[in-house]
Amino acid sequence: MNKRLEHALNCEVQDQVPFLPAIFEHKAWFVGETPSRVARDAHLLTTALLAEYERVQPDALTIGVDVYNVEAEAIGCSVIYYEGDDNSVPAIGSEGAVFQGSEDVTSLKMPDPRKDGRMPLNLEVARNIVKVLGKEVPIRGAVSGPFSLAAHLAGPENFFMLTVTQPDLVNNLLHFASEVIKRYGKAFVELGCGVVIFDSVFPRAGCAACAVDYRGKHDEVTRCLSGNRGEQYPVRHKGRCEGVLEQMFDGPSRIPAKH
Repeated sequence: MNKRLEHALNCEVQDQVPFLPAIFEHKAWFVGETPSRVARDAHLLTTALLAEYERVQPDALTIGVDVYNVEAEAIGCSVIYYEGDDNSVPAIGSEGAVFQGSEDVTSLKMPDPRKDGRMPLNLEVARNIVKVLGKEVPIRGAVSGPFSLAAHLAGPENFFMLTVTQPDLVNNLLHFASEVIKRYGKAFVELGCGVVIFDSVFPRAGCAACAVDYRGKHDEVTRCLSGNRGEQYPVRHKGRCEGVLEQMFDGPSRIPAKH
């Protein structure tokens, strides 16, 4: 088993820095297809991942194409897919949100990872890849972070306004998002996968302006998925991080402080 990623997370000396290219929608290139087709076809995605490993030889593989959309779609958000030879990345459009802020968070559907949206498809692909490459290289399921998922559910602009006008409601929404992610992440773990969490960074100014528990929910997800095994799961933050670096060095998802 390739252990470069594990050694890096533990700040251990190794033969080389782990090679972890961010290949998601670009997986489609390996099979001559579009992201919209590969994201919705278990056979194509499995084939693309096997080709990615053969051609690129990464030190870990990640199951996912449009990694920020899967949980939101399973809850009810509409994803725009592109037909023909259009290589645009599937996305949740301006009309795709399912939560406006006037309703209760309990009105949202709690998805079942084995039944709803494309969660079952990604789990099927994970099962296929673990069976073939599970003893060669770490396999990780891609899951959203609480902040990114909540923003998709409410729509980004509406969500940022709610963080100021209704922070208690946003905390409830973040709690719901965390529960969704924990269920989906656990389903990957049960298949023998690791998990990589993709989240957007909550701006420092926003943290100071309202009482939204962004970091707490993020750490709650990490703690739940790590369980009692003491495993460390990578977190990919999207956005400007300089304002929240101190928070990233604290909590269960902290960066190890070794020299």
